[in-house]
Amino acid sequence: MILGFSVDAAIKALNPKIVVIAETEIWPSFSHELNKRKIPLILVNGRISPNSYKGYKKFSIFFKEILKNYTLILMQTPQDRERIVDIGAAPEKSKLWAI
Repeated sequence: MILGFSVDAAIKALNPKIVVIAETEIWPSFSHELNKRKIPLILVNGRISPNSYKGYKKFSIFFKEILKNYTLILMQTPQDRERIVDIGAAPEKSKLWAI
């Protein structure tokens, strides 16, 4: 993993029991290391604009592997949920964020 040593050091220093990320921040090395350690990773308030969706879609094979590391993905709208599922998130892990 790229910069794996720094991600590893940060996770060891923080020792989280769960990680909640706001908005649509997708960090490949961080999510991989959390998954390896069985630390739940939740994305809240996620959204993907139509323009960002086009870019993500081009690399959906890459994003599908990253999104497997998420325990739960909470998106803002039905369209955002459809987009995240279309780029590789598991439908059963992808929900609408309702407050």
